[in-house]
Amino acid sequence: MARSASIKENIVSDTSGNSNKSVVSSNHANDKDINSPDRIRSKGIYLLPNLFTIGNIFAGFFAIVSAMNNNYKTAAIAIFVAMVFDLLDGRVARLINAQSEFGAQLDSLADVISFGITPALVIYNWTFLELKSVGWAQAAWLGSFLYVACGALRLAKFNIQEGTEDENLCSLRKKYFIGLPIPAAAAVIASLVWISEIYSWNKMLMGFVAAGVATLVALSMVSNILYRSFKDLDLKRHVKFILLVWIVVGYMVFWRYPAQTLFAMSFGYFVSGPISHLIKMCRSNR
Repeated sequence: MARSASIKENIVSDTSGNSNKSVVSSNHANDKDINSPDRIRSKGIYLLPNLFTIGNIFAGFFAIVSAMNNNYKTAAIAIFVAMVFDLLDGRVARLINAQSEFGAQLDSLADVISFGITPALVIYNWTFLELKSVGWAQAAWLGSFLYVACGALRLAKFNIQEGTEDENLCSLRKKYFIGLPIPAAAAVIASLVWISEIYSWNKMLMGFVAAGVATLVALSMVSNILYRSFKDLDLKRHVKFILLVWIVVGYMVFWRYPAQTLFAMSFGYFVSGPISHLIKMCRSNR
């Protein structure tokens, strides 16, 4: 519309017919140059951050294949590997100033695959046979579908909030996620499967537990419960020496008990949102 208005103004202001034609043809020539295939093809994409995003997708797909082959421990580990790639792609893009709309869209699609569809299929395959034996087969796929649907809604909501100009919302998002982030939701599912496989917990019981956890996690993703994002964490500030000692201890514990550590961290973060919300409600009612 703006380009058409510019053409009309040039025609009115120029009294010469030949000049009118030259101005119009010049504008159309510019349009042709801007929209030409060569001009479009010349726009490349940033390689490094998108390589990490593709790694995210690969790990998610590998988790699905592992679950289909009944290798649930491997599938759970692959989901956590996808989280590492998801963490790195954004950090690398900001570090080398390689952020783009293409990268943002690819990252969102990768999250749907690795943290939406993949955990749902893993937990479906993990619980279906056990729940089917007692006539609860529908609970397995309904819980899995609810997880996928809420995960997709959570990502759509997040993408919309990214472009908002609401000052209050922008200020809130500097410290919190609104609703449980989908990678954290996937971590809850993956850690539950992983630790259950290690300790060989009763499959029948864990089938019902997994269906219930998937439902709660799904609803948490589309809720308005606030979860700390740690975006305001200043890693450059001075800290006490004892904190480094605790970090070393944490590394040792994680190295010796990776499944247990991730299980505790995932479920701890999952319940931190509702607990903080209840505490705020109790304080406001006083």
